[in-house]
Amino acid sequence: MRQAVNLWLFRTILSCLILSSIAVVLRSVGRWKRRCFQSDDWMMVLTELLFVPCATFALLSVSEGLGVRDYRLDPNQIITATMHFSLFDLLYISTLGVLKCSLCLTLLRFATAKSMRQAIYIMIIFTTVMTAACLVGLMTVCRPYRTNWRHFYDFPEYPKEGSCFSGAVLQSLVYGLTTIIFISDVICVIIPAMILWNIRMQRKKKIMVWMLLSLGLLASVATLCRLPFTPYWNAKHDRVWGLGVATLCCCVEIALGIFAGCAPAIKQLTIALFVGIKSQTYLGKPEFGYTSKPISSARPTRDRDPDSLAIFTFNTIDLKTIHSPRGDVVEITSSHGMA
Repeated sequence: MRQAVNLWLFRTILSCLILSSIAVVLRSVGRWKRRCFQSDDWMMVLTELLFVPCATFALLSVSEGLGVRDYRLDPNQIITATMHFSLFDLLYISTLGVLKCSLCLTLLRFATAKSMRQAIYIMIIFTTVMTAACLVGLMTVCRPYRTNWRHFYDFPEYPKEGSCFSGAVLQSLVYGLTTIIFISDVICVIIPAMILWNIRMQRKKKIMVWMLLSLGLLASVATLCRLPFTPYWNAKHDRVWGLGVATLCCCVEIALGIFAGCAPAIKQLTIALFVGIKSQTYLGKPEFGYTSKPISSARPTRDRDPDSLAIFTFNTIDLKTIHSPRGDVVEITSSHGMA
C-alpha cells in the first residue's frame, strides 16, 4: 500500500490544536484567579472541548491521505480519508457555532447600553439558529450520511449506496455558510467600535482595545481563503486534495477565533504576573537610601555609657528620611548639660 501523508498540513493542524488549548487554559486560569469566570468562559471551554475531537478527525483524515493528490493514493485511503473528513465537518460546524456565541457573550462584559446588549443577544440567537440549520443541511445532503464518503467516487470495490443532492446544492450550502460566518465576524468587529465610541478614553487606548477585541476578524481571512476550494466538495478528481486545504482553513479559522476570545484575559493575566514578579524583585531591596526596616524615633536618646550621660545623639538616617526628602544628611548634636 502506498503511504502518502501531507506532513506540513498535519503539523499545522496539530499546532492549532496545541496552541488553542494553551490559550484556553491561560484564559481560564486568569479569569478564575480574578473570580470573574462567567458564561462566556464556559462557552470557550466548551469550544475547546469540541475542537479537540474536531482536530483529531482532521489529523486522522490527513494521516490517511487528505491533502494529497489522487495518483499517490489507493481507493481505500481515499475512502477512509473522506470518511474522517465528513465527521470532521459536523464537529467543525458545532465548534464554530459555540465559538461565535462565546465571542458575543464576551462583548456583553463591555456593553452597558440596552440597545447594544439587545443587538448582541440577537446575534447569539441568529448564530444558534444558523448553526442548527447548517447541521441539518449537512446531515441531509446525503442520505444516509455514510453515503458522503462513497457517492463522489467511482470505485468498483466501493459501490455507491443511498442518494445525495446535486453538487450545485452542496456548493450553495458551503457558500451560504461562508457568507454567514463573514457577516457575523464583521458585526463582531463593529459592535466593539460602537461600545468604545462614547467611552472617555485616550484615542490610542481606544484603538488598542478595539484591535484586541476585533482579532476575530483574522478568522475571516481564513474563511475567505477557503472559498476557491469550494468546488472540490463534489469533485470527481483530487477531491481529497482540495478538501485538505479547506480543512486547514477551517482549523486555522477556529484557532484564530479562540485566540481572539482569549487575548483580553491573557493580557490581564500577563500584566498581573509581571506586576507580581516586579514587586517580588523589589521586595527587601533599598532604593534611594530607603530601607524596609521600621524607622526609629527621631527623638534624642540618652547614651547608656555612664561616662557620657550628658551626650545626646540623633539618628541621622532617620532625620534624613523624615526631614530631608532630597537626600541631604543632617547632623544635629546636643550640648552637654541638657539632661
